[in-house]
Amino acid sequence: LKSAATYHDAGFIEQYDNNEANGARLAEEILPQYGYSSEHIQQIKELIYVTAIPHQPKNNLEEIMCDADLDYLGRDDFHVIADCLRRELREHGKLNSDRQWDEIQIAFLNQHTYFTKSAIRLRQEKKVKHIREIEERLKRERAAEKERQAAAAAAAADSTSPTSTGVSVVTGDASQQQQQHHHQ
Repeated sequence: LKSAATYHDAGFIEQYDNNEANGARLAEEILPQYGYSSEHIQQIKELIYVTAIPHQPKNNLEEIMCDADLDYLGRDDFHVIADCLRRELREHGKLNSDRQWDEIQIAFLNQHTYFTKSAIRLRQEKKVKHIREIEERLKRERAAEKERQAAAAAAAADSTSPTSTGVSVVTGDASQQQQQHHHQ
């Protein structure tokens, strides 16, 4: 389990997306030098592959690996780690805005499942709290966006009103109207 955990993200050094195969290959190349049997290496590779999203563990060891892989989702340092991941995705051109990030986070957190009894007991409640926090932030962002749109619409409406377009209001004879229009 520890060896699989060590190599499960090692593939990042070669490929950002879908890197589990690279991590498994690295484990297969390196671990025999440290006395690992082919059976151990096969099990380690399976534990690495099970960390591909969405997690689909087939046994308790794989459940433990999956829960450890995304343990942070239910921890107090969730926002710190999530912010690092957000910046990383931005640098890789996979993210356009913080709002998009929040929407991705909500979808990801809602589809995620903890598998072991201990992870459910220790992490699930906090993960739900994180979902609610992000949903609240999105709600505030959407309300602020609606306010900006309303203000922009009001400003656009004001710019088309007769007094702001240079069109004079009829208040007297034609010569007065021409003078008012000329001075505006």
